[in-house]
Amino acid sequence: VREILAANGFDDAMAQHFGAADDVLIRLPPRESEKASELSEQVYEALRSDGAQVDLRRVEFVGPQVGEELTVDGGLALIWALACIFLYVVFRFHWKFSAGAVAALGHDVILVLGVFSLLKIDFDLSVLAALLAVIGYSLNDTIVVFDRCRENYRRKSGGDEVEVMNRSINEMLSRTLMT
Repeated sequence: VREILAANGFDDAMAQHFGAADDVLIRLPPRESEKASELSEQVYEALRSDGAQVDLRRVEFVGPQVGEELTVDGGLALIWALACIFLYVVFRFHWKFSAGAVAALGHDVILVLGVFSLLKIDFDLSVLAALLAVIGYSLNDTIVVFDRCRENYRRKSGGDEVEVMNRSINEMLSRTLMT
């Protein structure tokens, strides 16, 4: 199916099994010059041109409005996640830690978005999932480091706050790199 589509000018088509072994789902990125109905008819004709028995069962079109809603809802989800993380760290540790944690998480998200922007990768659900995964991994590491800071403050084995924080981060650095 992929070869037939590529031979007919649909190089960017994604084909995957859907349900039974002979059911195929074909996804195409939007094309500005063509309507969804015309595009689906072209794909259908391309598949039938090979002499195969093809049944077109359903055509779905996701327009720019859905993409805009995805962007807005995804952004709100990220903001709510960061706000909840801030509150959790305030109650679990200290407000100074929470401000740093949210700043670091925000930095991580902005850095990943910057890479995606530089590489001109489309923002979709998989990118949103990746951003939430970055927040999750970063939060896990942040909580572990803050817990170590709290332990080292209690021990107070010499040094000021900066030294205690540096020692805590250095103790967790190998774990951070492995994560």
